Amino acid sequence: MRDYLKKLRQFRPSAKFFLLATVFLGLSGGIRRVARNLYFLSLGFNESFIGLVIGVGTFTGLAVALPGGHFGDRFGPKKSLIGATILGAGGIALQGIPFRIPIIIGASLNRVAWSVFFIVGPALLTQESSTKERTHLFSTFSSVRRLALIPGALLGGYMPGLLGRLFQLGGETPLSYKMTIFIQAFAMAAALIPLLLIESSPRSESEIETPASSYNMDFLKQDLPRKILIPSLLIGTGAGMIFPFLNVIFEHYGASTETIGWIFTVQSLLTGLVVLYAPNLSKRWGKAKGVALSRIISIPFLLVVGYAGNVPIMAGALMIRSSLMRLASPLRNNLLMNIARPGERSKINGLRQVASRLGRTAAGPLAGWILSNVSYSLPFLLTSILYAVGSSLFYFALHPLELKHEREKGE
Repeated sequence: MRDYLKKLRQFRPSAKFFLLATVFLGLSGGIRRVARNLYFLSLGFNESFIGLVIGVGTFTGLAVALPGGHFGDRFGPKKSLIGATILGAGGIALQGIPFRIPIIIGASLNRVAWSVFFIVGPALLTQESSTKERTHLFSTFSSVRRLALIPGALLGGYMPGLLGRLFQLGGETPLSYKMTIFIQAFAMAAALIPLLLIESSPRSESEIETPASSYNMDFLKQDLPRKILIPSLLIGTGAGMIFPFLNVIFEHYGASTETIGWIFTVQSLLTGLVVLYAPNLSKRWGKAKGVALSRIISIPFLLVVGYAGNVPIMAGALMIRSSLMRLASPLRNNLLMNIARPGERSKINGLRQVASRLGRTAAGPLAGWILSNVSYSLPFLLTSILYAVGSSLFYFALHPLELKHEREKGE
């Protein structure tokens, strides 16, 4: 940990400001994870509507993923992130209007913002770091984002009841959930403060996309874009089957809103700390192998979450599963940004988002229907199969490119 703190002090100022913005974004995301779907249920909507909201929002994020990568490369990370944050905060606030159309539109706008954040953010960190410090920076980014979910999950778990009692609404009500949603919007808007302080380092000519004014799709002919499509699609589909519905699933098995908040809090704490081990995993196994193995090892714990039917056992398995899966994120981001050509990093992230969001778009409504009409366990089995296949394909596709890059760079 002391070594990590030393490296943190050595990060460039713009990278530090982005990490600070990530704290506010994570806070907002933590509130959403606990409160948003429960807010929809309090309005009288069912799981199928939640699946529809997730599906439409994910499709919107999918539609802007590649254009978002292009504009991120063209206009720079700072302007892209600021615009996305404003759009996202407005989208959250719009969901406070308790009708189907504004909820769907607001969720879509918020998803656009998060898509841009995940597309442009890694490109910014790559631009603001050297090759040697990049793995640590990506691990710190992933850790900060996970740890920032902790206070957000607690707020999402306790604020509806607290606000209900404070304003004598009779506990958790649609109005108290609505006020919590507005607090979420405020938390996201607060990210604008550090984002405005970012001053990206000047890019060299080799890092500037040519031509900057055109949306050049020639990069799709390269090995990397073609080889990340199918694995990203499968992993995204699996994730969309389960994780947008976790709060609904835990409530189904008897967990209260406060308990769900604590489950997500401890989950975020553990994953935020475990992800700091990613550089060690990279040294031992390599990035592609580390991504694949950590994902595959997590699958048995995922099945326990789906089939245990007991909240404490489910929660414990979720902690282990999430920690293993999150180890993969900084390794994957670092690997893709290292292999990607300068000036095309945002587009590579955008392409990965397209594949992942395409899977989530299809999975959301389907999973909502399965939860409403078939089973609360079946989505976990389907996700496990998709994860196993997708992780294996990722390794066999990306490991040769990783070795090639290391030979070329002499790493």
